[in-house]
Amino acid sequence: MTRAGLLLIPALSLGCERGELLGRVGGAAEQGGTGGMGGSGEGGGAPDPVGPLSDPVARDTDPTFTSDLTLLYFMSTRGGSKDIWQSVRDDPSEPWGEPTLVEGISSGRQEENPRISPDGLRLWFFTDRNRTVADIWESTRATRSDPWSVPTPLPELSVGSSDVSAGMNGDATLAVIAGLTSGGVGYDLFLFERATPDEPFGTPRPLVEVNSASDDYDPCLSPNGLALVFHSNRQGTYDIFLARRASTDVEFEAPVSLAVNSPDFAEEAPHISLDPGLMMYSSDRGGSLDIYEAALFP
Repeated sequence: MTRAGLLLIPALSLGCERGELLGRVGGAAEQGGTGGMGGSGEGGGAPDPVGPLSDPVARDTDPTFTSDLTLLYFMSTRGGSKDIWQSVRDDPSEPWGEPTLVEGISSGRQEENPRISPDGLRLWFFTDRNRTVADIWESTRATRSDPWSVPTPLPELSVGSSDVSAGMNGDATLAVIAGLTSGGVGYDLFLFERATPDEPFGTPRPLVEVNSASDDYDPCLSPNGLALVFHSNRQGTYDIFLARRASTDVEFEAPVSLAVNSPDFAEEAPHISLDPGLMMYSSDRGGSLDIYEAALFP
């Protein structure tokens, strides 16, 4: 079993509640663990994939996990098409379990870019099952032991010709979409808002303070909406960036490149939990896309 790659990143306070700290550029690489947060060793080597989630042939990407770190969803091609898979464990200190296909979500079409709510009861994802209706769909359930509901489209989460991924805050009143507007030349990030988690979203605002002239993808909002991570090819390869803000009433600060990035490989599809500080993402540094994790310590 390979060890999960952990990266220590110096933290910058977000000016929010306890534990909500996130890092940025710099930091010493370390390795350790078996898919959890413990067991870090001496630094210096390149990170390894999260072993239990790794398939040497398939593309494994788009990790998203619950706040208790016991349920993880991701996209994998290990079944022959782009489908959503899950891994579970009883305790965050344990390795992730053997991945299984998410029944009721995967349709035989393309399903990818999942985002699960912190409590594990709502799931948003991209699908091409009926793009004339919507690109982003949602499924819900009353408890984690219940099956997922039949997915429903979210046509209001659209900016034009293509919408490939959605990131929600903790109560699903904020959403950031990676989308391509009609006549647009690249994917950008757009912010949607609503008063309650069960009503339609309003008109999107382009995140001009975050977007670049290159493609910007796979946004993930922190539960409090004050941190945004995403990947972009603005530096010539796919890299992960962090943007912060002091409150949800103001714009994000200029995004910064994170220390997990390498000039030689792609780092993509980040998902963060700020308390405890953890980021999971995908990289092709091992030859194919696999899932990695980074510890975000204050």
